[in-house]
Amino acid sequence: KLNQKTPIFLIMLVSFSFLITGCALNDQYLVLDPKIYATESDIGGGKTIELGVRDKRSNSKLGEIKDVRKDTFSVEVKQGFTTNIKNQVGDALERKGFKIDESDIKMVVDVETLGLSSIKYPLTFKTDLEAIISVTVENGDENYGNRLRIVTTKETPGPPYAADSTELVNEAVSTLLTDMLGSEKLLKVLAK
Repeated sequence: KLNQKTPIFLIMLVSFSFLITGCALNDQYLVLDPKIYATESDIGGGKTIELGVRDKRSNSKLGEIKDVRKDTFSVEVKQGFTTNIKNQVGDALERKGFKIDESDIKMVVDVETLGLSSIKYPLTFKTDLEAIISVTVENGDENYGNRLRIVTTKETPGPPYAADSTELVNEAVSTLLTDMLGSEKLLKVLAK
């Protein structure tokens, strides 16, 4: 015996499935502009650092996503994202008392990996983003190097749209850069 709420629930479920399948996906071109959370300090003491950011990924594509009809769409980061990262890292270093300009003190941040994969499960899509960055510092006879990796996951009722993918990649890279600049050893080598 069906109760009175069952037909309403079925209508809502069918409507929701049409809504999900009716929204068209397209290729995604994401803006990578991560925010870095750095506290202010004077550890830099006004020292000047030459800062570089490079895209060292072997593939410019972040990944591919499939919609409910199994159509495949490309996900890429818009070109020029290294400038955004350089500006954000530079601003964070300035909040720590450093200056950014030509210098004998060199700091290079390499974006090694940005990879997105989305898998459809019953009633949900699970999207993973892997990000790897590395940093090297040369300051006289002192060197510093570190490699940071993160994998973040987001579940959505439908395939990930550009807003979902953009949020995922920016949160991941923001976390890595914030952790990178939170390293006492990195800051000590820069400030030496």
